[in-house]
Amino acid sequence: MDFDAQTPAADAAKAGASIAPIAERPLTCRSKQTNGSKLLRGVDGRSARMRRFRDLKELLAADAGGEAKLTFAGKESIKHAAALLIEAEVFQTAIVRGETVDLEQLTRLTNALARLLKVLGVKKGDREAILPMRDRLRQGK
Repeated sequence: MDFDAQTPAADAAKAGASIAPIAERPLTCRSKQTNGSKLLRGVDGRSARMRRFRDLKELLAADAGGEAKLTFAGKESIKHAAALLIEAEVFQTAIVRGETVDLEQLTRLTNALARLLKVLGVKKGDREAILPMRDRLRQGK
């Protein structure tokens, strides 16, 4: 017995009719995170850290070619990189204040961030833009 021949989809395919695509779930049936109305669960979107997180996420997405070109995994990686950048800024602030920081943790954080940015295709920038002024003057630029 040919089981597939008994399904409506198989009958429609044999008759040459097109099968309607599966309808997308309504927005009300998805989580706030999926809809984009809430970036992180349990975090006040008005806090200074959340505003910084959003800013970094947008900047990193632009560096990676734009949010429209990112896959879901790419968008999640961007969020992860933004969170790592915020933690790196916390370390930097502590160093500038003269506080003692765990340099091993800072190194691990920096290495993880560098690997993640490399995977995302975020470039370090134009080398000439970061050359010290003295070197640029010597080169006549």
